Amino acid sequence: MSSYTKGEWRYVDGYLDCEVWVNNRMVLSYPRHPTEEDRANARLFSAAPDLLQALMIVTSDLAYAIDLDGDNPNDDPRIKKARSAIQKALGEKHE
Repeated sequence: MSSYTKGEWRYVDGYLDCEVWVNNRMVLSYPRHPTEEDRANARLFSAAPDLLQALMIVTSDLAYAIDLDGDNPNDDPRIKKARSAIQKALGEKHE
């Protein structure tokens, strides 16, 4: 599995197009009058690295708290769902 592009992910909204840039590289473009759905998809795409990092931190903190309570974090459905999403984002095998 290769890693996603590191750097600042930016959504750029124009009248005739919308794009997602990482550093000085365009990684996504909806040309020729994108729809509102296209624009929403591009915004979500640009936020994905931040969302992934936040989910990893929150999942780790929640697993730690569950473990402190004496329960197994691996049995918690919230942890399972979060870990599945993380694995999906990283291109790892997930349930």
